[in-house]
Order: sequence, then C-alpha cells, then structure tokens
Amino acid sequence: MSAVFTVLIGMSLLYGLFCGKAEAMTAAVFASAETAAETVISMLGSYAFWLGLLNVAKESGIVSLAARLMRPLMKKLFPGSSKEAQAYVTLNFVANFFGMGNAATPFGLRAAEELEKGEDPDALISMFMAINTSAVQLIPMGVIALRQAAGSLMPADILMPTFLVSLAGLVFAVMMALFARKKEKKDA
Repeated sequence: MSAVFTVLIGMSLLYGLFCGKAEAMTAAVFASAETAAETVISMLGSYAFWLGLLNVAKESGIVSLAARLMRPLMKKLFPGSSKEAQAYVTLNFVANFFGMGNAATPFGLRAAEELEKGEDPDALISMFMAINTSAVQLIPMGVIALRQAAGSLMPADILMPTFLVSLAGLVFAVMMALFARKKEKKDA
C-alpha cells in the first residue's frame, strides 16, 4: 500500500506542476495539515478521558468483574483457551464497546498471542477476529469526536444506530465463525 500511495502522490505532484498549479497545491497541503492538526488536538481530550476511564476501570476491578461475568460466554466462544486469553479478549471487547479502537489494539494483540497457545488456535483466532472486527460499540468516541470537531450540533446522535448496526454485525460474524468451526470439524 505504501508503494501505491507513493505513486499516487508522486503522480499528483507531477500533474500539478505540469499544469502550473504549484501555488494551489502548496496552499492545499498547508490547509490540510492545519485541519489534521486541529482534528487531532480536538480528539486528544476525548481519547485521554476514555483511556483514563478504562485504566481506572481496570485498576478498580471493574474489568475483572466484566471478565468474570463474561466467562461463561467466553468458554463457549473460545473452548480450549486459557483464562488469560479470555481476559485479554474481554479487555479488547470492552475497549471496542466504548469506541476506543486504538486502546483495544494492544489487548487484541495479546489476546491473539494467548489464543495461539489454545487447543485449536485457528478456530480460536478466527472467532476472535470475527468479534474484534465487528466491534460492538455503545459509545463510538472516535466518530463523536470527529463530528464534534467538524462542528456538529449533535455529535452523539449516532449512538443508537451505531450500537444496533454493530450488534447485528457481531451476531452475524459470530454465527459465521461458529458455522466455519462446525464445518471444519465435520470435514476433519
């Protein structure tokens, strides 16, 4: 992908120079850089708040409680995996649930490492990927922060539609992963 983007940017620059639009290109580059910096700064507060809240939840035992409550479900979805793997899957799920995809990444990487040690690593990781990529979100903080930075009067009015669509995606993804697991066992 890096090569593709490099070629596209290079072609754009050459085309702009060839057409005599160097001044307009320079202005657009600086305007875009300014917009990017403003967006990052406006999102920084939201992410810092939610990451801090997630850390407080982890330190206070709320995440452990969520892991215990989700353990029966985790045992069914991830049979043959360790409690540590299930805990990392839960942390990943909680971070995604609150719309902090970037915070979910380290937990997801650790979950994948632990799931590889399970009885059927391919099936476990396939299930994890299905859950992780569907990412049920109660509070899509990234999108809300972007809408707020763009000047939306009601940046959080997407909560219910986002939750329902991501929940439907999760159900479908889990059903497909279970179907694939069952078909693989049948073929073996």
